[in-house]
Amino acid sequence: MIISASRRTDIPAFYGEWFIRRLRDGFVVIPNPFNANRFSIQSLHPADVEAIVFWSKNPLPFFTYLPEIDRLGFDKRYLFHLTLNPYHQTVFEPRLPTLSERVNTFFKLADRIGEKRMIWRYDPIIFCRGNLHFDLSFHKQAFFRLTKLLHPFTKKVVVSFLDFYKKNQRVFKTLRKQYGIDIFEPDLKEIDDLTKNIKEIASCYGLEVFGCCEKNEFSKIMKKNGIKPGRCIHFHDIEDTLPEVKIPNKLRKKDPGQRVNCGCTMSKDIGAYHTCWYRCGYCYATDFHRYKNNLNLDLPYL
Repeated sequence: MIISASRRTDIPAFYGEWFIRRLRDGFVVIPNPFNANRFSIQSLHPADVEAIVFWSKNPLPFFTYLPEIDRLGFDKRYLFHLTLNPYHQTVFEPRLPTLSERVNTFFKLADRIGEKRMIWRYDPIIFCRGNLHFDLSFHKQAFFRLTKLLHPFTKKVVVSFLDFYKKNQRVFKTLRKQYGIDIFEPDLKEIDDLTKNIKEIASCYGLEVFGCCEKNEFSKIMKKNGIKPGRCIHFHDIEDTLPEVKIPNKLRKKDPGQRVNCGCTMSKDIGAYHTCWYRCGYCYATDFHRYKNNLNLDLPYL
């Protein structure tokens, strides 16, 4: 199995010790996100895990655990998706370390594991107006500045426009009411202009650029502009990035647990929703309006 650690929460930032205990014990308990009384058990024995995909905005606390992860049988069998957005010190990312600190963390991790195992995520792309103004010009400049910094340390960037879920729309209403920030969906002309610009910049600096599960009208524009449909966890990409890994045929199918337009192949997400302490204002995985008074981060599965 390919282990995704995790779309549900930031394990490298907050739960490194828990993750190491799970590797030592050789299994993990995974809660069912739709039924709190149900769970599954996934083996983490090296013989049962082809690769591990880590997702994080700040993997610096995780560095101390990497040598043991290697010793436990996963050397050169993991890669990182690292999100670096230009929203630091705003209501969207109020608890993250500064952007410069996270850029330096990106550099250090790339020096440690190699640029091919580093995937940069410029995600989500937020358009807003009012007391905070993120428009087409803002994103063109921000993507260019970050690409200039990161291109020696990665070969791939994933971009994605903000999705409007019921969970995060409740937060968006609060941002509009309390902070005068109006979040809106860009029109197709802005999508065309920005994605064309992103592709041009990425190509100039030798980066492949992918979209992540965009709806059909956005995806068509991005494809026209040379941005490939996203597949954040895909057997071909993993084998290309991690030459020592061979993904079995049974895992080469589309992941049925992901969205219709998602290009990911089969993997197993571990961890639990509603447990990330960054509480980013656009997050789909943490509904603090609902769980803020009864979060329990000491559960055995997280």
